Amino acid sequence: MRSSIRSLIAGVIGFLVGLTAMLIVYPFIFPPPTVNEKIANIETKTKVATGMFIHPNPKDRAHYGKGSVSVYKSKNQYEVLLGKDFKVGPGPAFHVFLSDARNITTNAAFKNSKKIDIGILKSFQGSQVYPVPSQVNMSEMHSVVVWCVSFSQLITSANLNFS
Repeated sequence: MRSSIRSLIAGVIGFLVGLTAMLIVYPFIFPPPTVNEKIANIETKTKVATGMFIHPNPKDRAHYGKGSVSVYKSKNQYEVLLGKDFKVGPGPAFHVFLSDARNITTNAAFKNSKKIDIGILKSFQGSQVYPVPSQVNMSEMHSVVVWCVSFSQLITSANLNFS
């Protein structure tokens, strides 16, 4: 009886360890393809902000990002465009956020900010478009952040410079 319980517990622990390892390793082995999205009808929209993604902690080689970001406006609708030069290190469950903070270089700085999740990162590199929900006041948003939801980890951030 006791050996059955031990076997069951060992099996459950083994399954959980395997599942965790898969979540961590899977994006490295099978990364999503590079995307090349474009803002639809860009000629009818105005570029209102730009920024560059940074490597928030140069000592951390696993969590990094680089490339450009732009914000476009048409009437009261905003769209965030990660540039074709955008790239982050791979990982699980990356989301793109808008934040009211500037110069986000730590997990705490992001966690303490007002933030809006605008979508799951579509790929680790390439241009990507994210519509901003209409209820978001863009005048209060000062940065774009890529955040790992699974591990509560800052990947990269970009200050937005409004024109």
